[in-house]
Formats: sequence, C-alpha cells, structure tokens
Amino acid sequence: MNFLSLNIRGIRGSNKSGWVKSMVSTHGISFLSLQESKCSSISRSDLAFLWVKKDFGMDFVESVGLSRGLICICDDKLFRQTGGSKDRHYLHVRGSLLGCGEVVNILNVYAPQGVSAKQSLWGELKSIIDLNDGLWVVAGDFNAVRFREERRNCAFKQTCANQFNEFIYDSGLLEYSMSDKKYTFFADNGNKCSKLDRFLVNSEFFNLWPAASCRPVFEEVVFKAVSEFDLGDVNPDITFVRKLSFIRDQLRSWKDELLRREGEELEIAMNELESLDTLLDQRDFTEEEEWMKASNTIHGLEVNGAWISKPSLVKKEVFRFFRYKSVEEAVSRPPLTCSHFKKIPSTLAASLEVRFSKEEVKATVFGCDKDRAPGPDGFNFRFFTHFWDLFASDFYNILDSFFIVIDFQVIKDVKQW
Repeated sequence: MNFLSLNIRGIRGSNKSGWVKSMVSTHGISFLSLQESKCSSISRSDLAFLWVKKDFGMDFVESVGLSRGLICICDDKLFRQTGGSKDRHYLHVRGSLLGCGEVVNILNVYAPQGVSAKQSLWGELKSIIDLNDGLWVVAGDFNAVRFREERRNCAFKQTCANQFNEFIYDSGLLEYSMSDKKYTFFADNGNKCSKLDRFLVNSEFFNLWPAASCRPVFEEVVFKAVSEFDLGDVNPDITFVRKLSFIRDQLRSWKDELLRREGEELEIAMNELESLDTLLDQRDFTEEEEWMKASNTIHGLEVNGAWISKPSLVKKEVFRFFRYKSVEEAVSRPPLTCSHFKKIPSTLAASLEVRFSKEEVKATVFGCDKDRAPGPDGFNFRFFTHFWDLFASDFYNILDSFFIVIDFQVIKDVKQW
C-alpha cells in the first residue's frame, strides 16, 4: 500500500489535477493525503480529476480562514473507511485493509504556525492515537522540525522542536528516514530550506514493513519549476524553449543536491569499510560484520539455471545482458525506389493546410518512441507524455502559431522556383 502526502496549495490551480493524477498512476498510490486544499466546499466530481479510477473513497476538511483544508482519497478496493474524526488541523481516517481485515488509522495533518497552537495540536493528536488501536500512519505538513540540521538559513526554535519530539516519543511513533532528499520545503529561490513534511508510524506498522521507504517524488520538482516559470507574452516557441531551460536548471540543482548527499553517505560507508579492514587485521569478523562488508557485492548470478560466482563469468554475463539490450532486431533495410511515385488526392492535399487539432497533436506526440535519445533540450518524449498536462498548451500554441505567422506565398514561390 503506497501513500502520498502533498501540500498542494490549492487543488484548483493550473495543471495541478493532471500532475497529481500522473503521480498517483506512476507510483501506484493507494492513499492520498493533501494539505491546503483552499476549498470551502468539495464535491466528488472535484476529486475525480485527482484520482485514476472512477471508484474511490474520500473524506475532507473544508477550508476556513487560515485553516486551508485537508483531503484524503483512497482506493476503496484496498481500504474501506469505517470511522474517524476531523478538526481544522487534522483529518483522521480509520478503516480496514480488505482481504486481511487489518485495522489502519491514517492522520492527515496540517499544523498551525504558532508554537503554542502546535503544542495544543500535539496533545489532541496523542489522545486520538491512544484511544484507537490498530496500525497508525501520521503524515502531512507539520510546520515543525525535529533537529537543527533540518533547517538551513531559517530560524530554529528549540522549544518547538522539543515539543514535537516529545509528542512523537510519547505517542510511540517512529519515523521512516527520507531518501534522496534532506528538505521538503524551499523558499527564497532555494536559499531557505526546511524539512516540514514527514511520515510517522507506530511500532506495529514498522514491524510489518521495516523495509518501507519515504522518498520525495521527481514530479514535484518539475511541477514546482513550471509553476514558478513566467516569461510573459512572447513567441510560443521561445517561451517553450526557455521553459525547458528553466526546468532543466531546476532539475540540475535537485540532482546536484542528491549527488552531494549520496557522496556524503558513500564517504561514511567507505570510512566504515576502512575501519572494518583495519579491524580484520586484528581479529576475525563477526557474522554481522561479514554481512556489512559483503552487502554491496554481487556474489553471483543465475545463468541458464546454473549459479555462477566466478568474477570473470559474472562480468561476462553482465556484459552480454546489456549488449543484447542494445542490439537492433532489424537485420536488413528496405530499399527505396524513386520511380512511379503516387500523388495524393487534391482533397487530402488541401487537408495539409488545415490547422492541427489538439487530438492530432497529442496523438503525434504520444505516437513517438518515448525512449529515443533526447534532443538538445535534454528531454525525450517519455518526459513530455508523462507531464503532458503541463506541456500540452505549449505544443498547441507552437503549432497553432505556424498558421498565424507563416507566409504561404513564400512557400508557393519556393515551389515555383
């Protein structure tokens, strides 16, 4: 069961529904928690645009004043809601997993800004957790950090952190470490960063899924870049090129941050390995230490039903596997003959000068091979089809401007020449 928690900052924003829907589909999301819906009234049809399947369960807290609203959507073929509670800062959904009957409680949280208001909320949430048995998942935007390292270029309030940690410890909650990213909120062009969003679970949940992971989604970086891009009213093809350039720069910064963190983790691992090698010179490894040393090694591969562990044979099999992936199936090319070319009918020829329809543009883009080498902009068609709702208007505007700007007389002169 995959969970997605997102501070959406308004569900009716441009392209947001398509973006959320693509994440739900791509990552196989079964339960969606949204904060800051900014909607005072929500209908089922409003949420249908966010979910892949027609049938789904839903619950929500309406937006009132500074309480910006909460939404929960779930796959009702996997999870069936049986109860819960709600307030302006939280939405508690209680239900059971169909098939096994396991009771699951999910808390969608959007904490207030004030320190005293947060402390009051932590007490209320702890009471709810204490009164309800079963598995617990507490997720959302907590507007608080646990440690000083979770803020950069932002004020750190020790009292607020202590109260937040006390709530987590007293409620018996554990936090899944977040891979690939250190912060979840960025401001001032990325200069100010904080980890405000997180997933907390009780020990029963953690014991069932100890290998579960919490990770940020790549789509969030793209959507954030598109929402921040604003070039004004210029030629659509120039707008598109500069938008892609802006997105590429944002993705590069995101990737650099990931590589930096991975480099730090690699350095720590190498230092631990060096310490183990030094320790080996002094005594034999324990079973746990042997496992740590060998955890990043390919011990062998199964080839044609037989297990091979000889390094040279393993390398040979890996090389054969990837070489096969790059082999083209076609063994011969069809010849091109230039005699007796057929002419298209005049009606069909006239259709070549008709404006492109949106259906035609989409079918053409989606009909392209998605995994071919990207163009100079660095993006292939898998990227554009995956984020189609973000870029559809760009494709439409570029092709439509062709019929506005192009001088067909020039084309006729070229034909006559």
